[in-house]
Amino acid sequence: MQSFGFPGFDSYSHQGFRETHSQGFTDQSFFEPAPLLEQPGQSYAENLELPLEHLEDCPLARIERYIANWMAEESLSQMQATSDHPSQSSSSLIAQASSSQAVRNARVYQIMLVAHELVLEGRKATQRDIWYRLQHTTMFGSSTDVNNAIRDAANALELAREDLNIICSSRGALAGQLLLQSGPQHAWIDCTSQTYAIPGDCSALSSFSFQTTACCIVIVEKDAIFQRLAEDHFFDMVPSILLTAKGMPDMATRAAAHAICSAFPHLPVVSIVDWNPSGATIAGVYKWGCNHNHLHGARFALPHLQWFGLRSSMLEYAPEDSFLPMSSRDLALVRNLRLGQMQHEPSWLDELDMMESSGVKAEIEALYSVTGLQGFSVMLADCLLSFLAYDAL
Repeated sequence: MQSFGFPGFDSYSHQGFRETHSQGFTDQSFFEPAPLLEQPGQSYAENLELPLEHLEDCPLARIERYIANWMAEESLSQMQATSDHPSQSSSSLIAQASSSQAVRNARVYQIMLVAHELVLEGRKATQRDIWYRLQHTTMFGSSTDVNNAIRDAANALELAREDLNIICSSRGALAGQLLLQSGPQHAWIDCTSQTYAIPGDCSALSSFSFQTTACCIVIVEKDAIFQRLAEDHFFDMVPSILLTAKGMPDMATRAAAHAICSAFPHLPVVSIVDWNPSGATIAGVYKWGCNHNHLHGARFALPHLQWFGLRSSMLEYAPEDSFLPMSSRDLALVRNLRLGQMQHEPSWLDELDMMESSGVKAEIEALYSVTGLQGFSVMLADCLLSFLAYDAL
């Protein structure tokens, strides 16, 4: 059996552990019931029809091992510290131990307790839910602290966060030539007549079905541009599926993009992002995944994604006031991008070189100065058709 947390403390009673440690978070109305349990009150482990050796390595067992190991190690550490400094109180010892790593470990422990309750009771919660639950504590100063601790907890257990019944607060949306069904008994939704909000639960996408008449998948950085393209029925000019995360992609939107691309592997997938280092970064996250999650960062990668726009060639006739100066942060980001996966994409590097040498950048909205409001979608459609035709040669 694999050990998580600290070695040497793998033997304990699951039942006794649950009786002792399932009382910390008892507000059942706070979390959303998960669909995996057939009977209220039935534990996750009891609901699984698995051999014992598999059951001992299920998410619940991994969480409980980690918590037990952490508590045992903390107990030993305090005993050792007290014997070394018998005149000091335990509170002063704890204060001395509040290094950044100790705080990080303690945050992970708190997330493990929340995850234990969620999995044991068969409930789900978003990252935002957990932040609201923990923000009264002094341990978490911001939602970023909570999100980082969730990531660290998932990495420590070698699990995805949805295995901990922690789901994303998705910002993503879909539109265009796509019919989707969220389950066998659910109605089909036509995304040409309404935008569809992507669910935050990545695991729910496994039950989705898709149909399309599109010739490509278009990932749009900005919500305002996505809404403009949807309103202009861009997906009729170029039969396409539109997707946005309204900025840097969250895990749920990346999962949805991956599910759609996997359902239609023959369709080219392109991105429309700002002509700046941040836009290139966003396109890169869709294409290669994110670096901060070393276990699952590339799980929803789209290796065939192409950077369609914004390209420098599209800005040839843009007036000078459409451009913005490159900042020191932009230049540093360009240097970092060249060291990563982007070094294997010559055309992407050409765009970064152009930004750096010219000292300017531009947002997608700069095209309005060339096309006007009415011609924006038409120009992008013409450019995309030419891009797809050239790529097919």
